[in-house]
Amino acid sequence: MIRLIPLLAAVLVALPVGAFADEYPLRKPGLWEITMTGKDGPAMVTKMCIDAAFEADMLKKSEATKASICSRNEMHRSGKVYTADSVCRPMGSETTSHSVLTVTSDTSYTMTITSHHNPPVMGRADQEMTQEGKWLGPCGADIKPGDMIINGQKMHMGGAP
Repeated sequence: MIRLIPLLAAVLVALPVGAFADEYPLRKPGLWEITMTGKDGPAMVTKMCIDAAFEADMLKKSEATKASICSRNEMHRSGKVYTADSVCRPMGSETTSHSVLTVTSDTSYTMTITSHHNPPVMGRADQEMTQEGKWLGPCGADIKPGDMIINGQKMHMGGAP
């Protein structure tokens, strides 16, 4: 469980909806598979059901968090490529991040994130991650907007209960 908390935090922080605020093209409603890979471990695959209300809620929460912990948060767009740079202080460590999001279509995207932590977080000063999002189709009857499945465990992250 202790290992799951940082992974879950990384997924939530790295979600594109939070990275690029109002200019980000919203993800298509439905079931998304999000694969996070880093150089130091196995890939983490998450499935998440989203709708417009859940995306708006995540954006609102992300913006509030960034306003309270980030001293720099800049985004630039060139076509379907979004580049963001930020300096934030989560958990007592200054984290400088550079993200590049490439939107392939309304059903897929790829984002690379490089971060430097000072002091290191969990023994790591530098971190590199790649996130790939793929739309799988409509959400099934057993999963509703705001539900996330990680390692076979379903949890509700927001939206309608």
